[in-house]
Amino acid sequence: MNINEILSNIKNLPTTPQILPRLLGKLRDHDASADDIVDLIKLDPPMMAQIIKISNSGYYAIPKGNTDLKRAIAHIGLGETYKIVTIIVGREIASAPIKAYNMEGNELWQTAIGAAICMEILAKHTASDPTDAYTIGIFHNLGKLVISNTAFKDYAPVFEKIENENISQAEAERAVLGFDYCEVGGILLEYWDFPTFISSPVRFQLDPMATTENRQTACMLHISLYLLSAIGLASGRDAYAFKLNEEAVTTLKLTQKDTEQMMIQVLTRFEEIKQMFS
Repeated sequence: MNINEILSNIKNLPTTPQILPRLLGKLRDHDASADDIVDLIKLDPPMMAQIIKISNSGYYAIPKGNTDLKRAIAHIGLGETYKIVTIIVGREIASAPIKAYNMEGNELWQTAIGAAICMEILAKHTASDPTDAYTIGIFHNLGKLVISNTAFKDYAPVFEKIENENISQAEAERAVLGFDYCEVGGILLEYWDFPTFISSPVRFQLDPMATTENRQTACMLHISLYLLSAIGLASGRDAYAFKLNEEAVTTLKLTQKDTEQMMIQVLTRFEEIKQMFS
């Protein structure tokens, strides 16, 4: 099976998160208003209900409770609203077991949350857009889900190659399948109408210096994967065999103290989000 066959097999792909590219566009449009965001989210009643519910959680704590979407968004802010929507969509897509990668249910989603938090923290360090960064983090592992759903029967030789040749999972995928999960994830994000500044870092997450386009965000994602591996939030068979590209560290001008502080911030925020969605 080649990559074109995988992407043409629409029935086995995750449901298109149609609201996210449109919502991202609204947030980047300086002429868009809060009412525009409210009107867009109202098109998805279950999403609207979840946002209102979360706005009443202990983390946001609207005084006297709330049942109105506009009030919820006004209280938590547009940026937080987008992150909540992203997490909800990510959980819907990535909560099932990923059999080809030996990942249990919710493992992919938890790793996605961890990466999104890392990306947001790194966005502040590099003065990058935190909304874009969060989106990239949530969907960075999407290609694994797609490959597992569409090429599961062809996947056993990938692990054989890893064992026999001591190479990374992505290298083994390229050798056996002709593509890896990073490429598949990037292509699917483009298929879903996400812009290149979202899809490109996903494509180059393991080799960020190989691209000149959106290199900084690709380096941010690469470092995020390293941080997740270091604090035990990475998942999958190759989670603890991550090869850090030191040039990515240099590009972002990170010190050891920076990374240590980021690890603590990630773990703290991760627990907050788990409580929020429990």
